[in-house]
Amino acid sequence: MTQPTGGPCVALVAGRDDVRSPAVQALLDARPADTLLRFAPADLQALDRAVIGGRVRRVLFTDPADLLRGVWNEEITLEQWPADVSVEFPGSPDDPTTLLRAARAWRQWRRAHRRRQALAGAVLSALVLAVSFLLTTTWAR
Repeated sequence: MTQPTGGPCVALVAGRDDVRSPAVQALLDARPADTLLRFAPADLQALDRAVIGGRVRRVLFTDPADLLRGVWNEEITLEQWPADVSVEFPGSPDDPTTLLRAARAWRQWRRAHRRRQALAGAVLSALVLAVSFLLTTTWAR
């Protein structure tokens, strides 16, 4: 993440490959460097803090799936963002793969979420079995 000087800025959330796209290059060329905060998709909690703190009033996501993953993973709390913050997706209306990337992100998140739920269920089941075994052996004496 780069640190700008001054008041509210524009935040750009882009991966390394996304920065090379013509739409993102046009955005970078059109804005002075000191008014643009750049975030990697892995830095969404820092973006969330910057928006809630009032340092950012416009957020540009090169991939809508990054916003969705941030919300699903609770790294971005949209309900706490000020109402005047605008969220934009440069270049996505012309990109036919936008919906496919969002659907892929949803499937990946659901798969990981199901794995976490299964692991938590297995741990809780093992804990219940251990406690019931201890109670049974203790009361049997």
